[in-house]
Amino acid sequence: RRIISKCMSARMARNYQKENIQTLTNNTGITWRPIPKLTLRGDLALSLSNQRNDKFIDPMSGTQTGVSNVNLEGKLNILRAENYYMNTNLSANYVNNFGGHNMNFAAGLNIQETRYTQVNEYYAGFPSGFLSSPNYATAMERKSTYTGDKTRLIGTFTRINYTYRDIYLVDLSGRIDGNSAFGTEKRFAPFWSVGGGINFHNYDFLKNNSIFSRIRLTGNIGQLGKSNFSPFAARGTYVVDPSKYSTGTGVLLRAMENPKLTWEITKTKDLILDLGLFKNRLSINVNWYDKLTEDLVNDVDMPLSSGFPTFKDNVGKIRNRGIEFRMQWEVVRKKDFFFSVNVNMASNKNTLVELSNSLKRYNELVNKQFADFTDARAVLQDEGLKKQYSTAYTKYVEGASTSAIYGMRSLGINPSDGKELYMRPDGTVTYTWAAADQVVIGDITPKGQGGFGFYAMYKGISLSSTCMFQFGAMDYNYTLVDKIENVDLYNSNADRRVLEQRWRQPGDFTPLKDIADRLYITRPTSRFIQKNNYIQIQAIALGYEVPQQKLARLGLSRLKIQLNSGKPAIISSIRQERGINYPFARTYELSINAIL
Repeated sequence: RRIISKCMSARMARNYQKENIQTLTNNTGITWRPIPKLTLRGDLALSLSNQRNDKFIDPMSGTQTGVSNVNLEGKLNILRAENYYMNTNLSANYVNNFGGHNMNFAAGLNIQETRYTQVNEYYAGFPSGFLSSPNYATAMERKSTYTGDKTRLIGTFTRINYTYRDIYLVDLSGRIDGNSAFGTEKRFAPFWSVGGGINFHNYDFLKNNSIFSRIRLTGNIGQLGKSNFSPFAARGTYVVDPSKYSTGTGVLLRAMENPKLTWEITKTKDLILDLGLFKNRLSINVNWYDKLTEDLVNDVDMPLSSGFPTFKDNVGKIRNRGIEFRMQWEVVRKKDFFFSVNVNMASNKNTLVELSNSLKRYNELVNKQFADFTDARAVLQDEGLKKQYSTAYTKYVEGASTSAIYGMRSLGINPSDGKELYMRPDGTVTYTWAAADQVVIGDITPKGQGGFGFYAMYKGISLSSTCMFQFGAMDYNYTLVDKIENVDLYNSNADRRVLEQRWRQPGDFTPLKDIADRLYITRPTSRFIQKNNYIQIQAIALGYEVPQQKLARLGLSRLKIQLNSGKPAIISSIRQERGINYPFARTYELSINAIL
C-alpha cells in the first residue's frame, strides 16, 4: 500500500516551469533639411528585455536536496535576466550632382551601450506543491549567483563618395572609436579606408558591345578593428569570499588584468576584377587580398605560480595573403531547358610575422609537455599521458604558418631493427626523439579549396548538385597513431593493420614500428603526415514539379516531389575511417510539397 501511495503521489506532483519574457523596443528618428541637398538626422534605438523563469519541483515528487546535511524535499529555481541596448546616431549628409559629377559627403557621431544582468536563486524544502513561493522555503539550496557586464562605445566618422559619369569611383572614410572593454591606456583607435575603381563598360567605345556587359576594376586599402572578448578581460576583477576572517569579509582576484590590452587591427589591401559577359550570363570575379593583423588578441598561457591559467594579450602580427575566384555561367537559357554551372576557389597563405614574448613562453610550455617522458610502462597505464605525449602540438615561429604541424622529421622504420630513425635540424641522424628538435612537418591549411556545382531544369524536372574540394593540405593521421601503433592490445580492439603493417623481423620494410614494442609511445613525427586532398559530393537533388494544368483536378496550386541525398560520395587521399569517432554517413530524404 505504501509503494502504491507513493507512486500515486508522484503522479499528482505539481511540477511546473513558467517562463515570462517581456521585450520593449523604441526606434525614434528626426530628420531636418536646413538647406537643399543637406540632411541632418538623429536616431535613437532602445531595447529592454526582461526574462523570468521559475522551475518548481513538488516535494511529493520525492526529489531531495541535501542542505546542511539535512534532506529537504522539493525545490524552486528562479532565474531573472535583463538585457538593455541603446544606440544613438547623429549624422549630416550632403549630396550634390553637377556636370556628370556625383558627390556624397557624410559625417556623424555614434554612441552605443549594452548592459546585461542575470540573477539565479535556489530554494529548497517546501510543505506542499501549492505553497511554492520563496516565502515557504525552509532553506537556500545554495548561494544565489549574480552575473553582469556593461560595454560602452563612442565613435565619430566621416565618409566621402565621388563618381564621375559612373565611370570613375572614389571612396574615402575614416572614424575614431573608443570602447570601454579595452585597457585604460588603449581604449581609442583610428580606422580608415580609401577605395577607387573604374567601370570600363561605361566608356562610349564599349557600350552596347555583344561580349562585355560589365568590366569593373576596384582597389581598396584601409584598416579595421575588432574586440572579440569579455568586457572584463582588460580590468582586474574581484569576487567576494564568503568566509569570515578576523578582519572581515575577504576578496579574491578573479582575473589577471591587462590595462594595455588594445584593439586588434587588420590592415587590408584588395584588388578586385569583376566581369560580366554575354549579357551577364557569364560572371567572373577575381579578388586578390593582403591582410596584416596587428596586436592580435588571444589567450596566453600563464605559469601556475601566477594563480591564473590564461589571460588576454596582444600577441603579435599575422599576415594572410591570397586570391579568391568565383564564376557563374548560364550555359543554356531557353523556355523549356535551363542549365548553369558555378565554381569558386580560394587560396590563402598564413604567416606569423612577429612573435610576442607571451607566445615564446607558450612554445616553452609545449616543449615541457614532453620533458617528463621517462617510464614507458607507466605511461601506458594512463590514457591522459598517452594523449599528451602523442599529440602534435601547435607552436608559433616567426615566418611560419599559425596552422603548421610540428614534430621530428622521420627517416622511416629501420628494416634491421624495427626502430624509427629521426633527422635533427642540423642534418644528423638519431634514434632519440627530442622536443627541441621539432620542426614544421606539415600545414593543415590547403593551398586551394572551394566548390563547384550545377543546376539543370527541363519541363518541370530539376537536377542539382554541389561539391567541395581541397588540395595541398597536410594532416596528422591520429587514427594510425592511436588505433594502430599506440593501441593497447590488452584492453582494446585493434585494426588488422597492427599485424599486416608492423615490423616483425629483420629485412621487413614497413611504415609502422616493431610489433613487439607496444609500450613505447610514439611522439609527433613526420611519419604520420599525409596529404589531405579530397573531392566530396555535398548534395544531390532530383525533383519534379507537376505542371499547373494537371493540378486543377486535384484542387492544388503547387505539387513538387524531390529526392535529396547528403554526402553520397567522397574521394580522399586519407582513408575515411568508420566507427572510430563519428562515422562517415550518407543521408537520403524524400519530400512532397503540396500547396492548396
